[in-house]
Amino acid sequence: MKTFKFCVSGIRHFYNSNPGTYTREPGYLAYYEVCEKLRAGWIEEWDDEGQVPYAHGANQWVGYDNIRSIQYKVELAKHYNLGGIMWWATDIDDFRGTFCNQGTVVNIGRLFLTGKCF
Repeated sequence: MKTFKFCVSGIRHFYNSNPGTYTREPGYLAYYEVCEKLRAGWIEEWDDEGQVPYAHGANQWVGYDNIRSIQYKVELAKHYNLGGIMWWATDIDDFRGTFCNQGTVVNIGRLFLTGKCF
């Protein structure tokens, strides 16, 4: 997920946020790193227009998907009879389901889409 750092000095400037613990890439966090930030005190908010969560803390911001936003997107795909949904990268998912304690985002999406666990 793309992340930003805020700097306010009369004019707002956006910079790449600090690197994640595991990805080590400035301006980029894996979903499991977002969960780590939330456990460390970042605040999660909900954007009603986009139907997606975002989080912020320590002058940084990140937008991402969670179970609720994925369920909305799956329902939207079903409503419009789309052939499926895709993820940009599965390697940034909580692929073991241990950081976020919600299961893996990819498997949750599959469950919502097909009604079957994999």
